Amino acid sequence: MNGTATDIPLGDRLDILDLYARQSHAVDAAHGELWAATFTEDGVFESPTYGLTARGRRELADFARMSNKTAEGRGERFRHRVSEIVLTRVGDDRVDVVAYLMITATGTEGTRIDRSLVTHDALRKVDHRWLVQSRQTFRD
Repeated sequence: MNGTATDIPLGDRLDILDLYARQSHAVDAAHGELWAATFTEDGVFESPTYGLTARGRRELADFARMSNKTAEGRGERFRHRVSEIVLTRVGDDRVDVVAYLMITATGTEGTRIDRSLVTHDALRKVDHRWLVQSRQTFRD
């Protein structure tokens, strides 16, 4: 069953938006386990920036902790901003998402755009929670 965001109940749409907010806050704070917990147990994340694929929550948590070290080494903090989120229902417990992701880096010299990406996510509802099953990011 393919459909649009209007085919997704409002409560689910709000939960999905909350998922993206929680992910951004967790990865920006280098809370690896919290970020990894927003993925399914077998979740996969493919990053062109770091040239890696993280599989499963242990690797996902390690990635989230490591990703901030690059910015910290330059005296900066990353901020992940997810926007223009397009939801497509592909089943009762599955939603595909395409969104823009802008990562800014903030330091004593100000704020700059570190990179701009497009994300393609497959979400799955597990025990009444929306989680990322797979994420592919592509640089603009």
